[in-house]
Amino acid sequence: MRAVAGSRRIRSLLGSLLTTTAADGIEALFESEALRGVFAGTGAILAPLTVDGSAIALLAASMIHHHGAARPVGGMGGLVAALQRCFEAHGGQVLLSSKVAGIRMNSRAGGVVELTDGTVIHAERAVIAACPVQRLPDMVGDALPVDIAERLRHAPANSTGLGTFTINAALSGRVELPHHQANRRTSTFAGLRSIWALSKRSLRRGSNQRAESCPIGRRSAWASCPPLMKARPRPGRTSSSSTVLRRAPRRRVGQVAREAERRLLDKVSEAAPDFVSLQIGNFVETAEDLADRTGAENGCIYHIDNLPTRIGPLRPAAGAGGYRTPVPDLYLGSASCHPGGGVSGLPGKHCATAVLDDLRGGRGFLSRIRTSLT
Repeated sequence: MRAVAGSRRIRSLLGSLLTTTAADGIEALFESEALRGVFAGTGAILAPLTVDGSAIALLAASMIHHHGAARPVGGMGGLVAALQRCFEAHGGQVLLSSKVAGIRMNSRAGGVVELTDGTVIHAERAVIAACPVQRLPDMVGDALPVDIAERLRHAPANSTGLGTFTINAALSGRVELPHHQANRRTSTFAGLRSIWALSKRSLRRGSNQRAESCPIGRRSAWASCPPLMKARPRPGRTSSSSTVLRRAPRRRVGQVAREAERRLLDKVSEAAPDFVSLQIGNFVETAEDLADRTGAENGCIYHIDNLPTRIGPLRPAAGAGGYRTPVPDLYLGSASCHPGGGVSGLPGKHCATAVLDDLRGGRGFLSRIRTSLT
């Protein structure tokens, strides 16, 4: 905030990123075609490059530049397991395959969480830490104001019709990058921390295609392939990798998943010739599959599209921003909240701060901010 207030240049840059497309922003900021391709590949993670306001994705690089990026031992599964161990060490209980049927909060009697198997859990407060916010109105019923409930139900999620297509593979050896390694000036393995992307022109062509009708093209339908070549594998395995088709049609891709898988692996093999031969197994997931497995609306990995109209106090929707829901003692700490999805832990951290603030009688910083805004 100090930088924005003190620099006209920063204000101008921020304003342009919030109102222009990522494609236009990249074109204006960078001259190198290789660098444009890198920013286009990472920018396509949040939204298609031709969507107004998608240039905000370019700010992600500054956060990584200043704070770095890390991968947990054991990959994302290892992170989830560590969180579970921490939770249980503090007296928590984890229930698996237990779908929530309803949440009823009553300040006098305490809250009740009902599961589809008939289990009833009592608590004074409840935190929704994973479920997409579009499901909240059905969970709490008439407890939400009608206008807020409708805004949450229709919060945009993969609204352009494009989603992710992921291949998680177990490999029997390290993937080599012979075409790239030979051009490196150091002996550091090029695959340790790398993102593979096509040119900005190819990525933009993919963004321009109509999502519901375009085929899984070899060049135009995918955006980036970040290989995680140093995740810790199971005993007897030497490596694992995650390959992502960032922007594929979220509906039709399920019908041609095998063809999409083949085309994507062919493209990865151009840089890593042994990628396919080293595979000993993989898990392929379309946006449709992700929606069925997690409940994420349209298979949106961020729960809600990262648009200028869905950031800060406007996330998840106008009138429902922050971590306190309109339902008393019910909190939201998922990717549906500011600052959104990713693996930062910040929505949960800020939600926990709000809960602790309320437990102390509303004397904390978040409570003072809320009072000043109202």
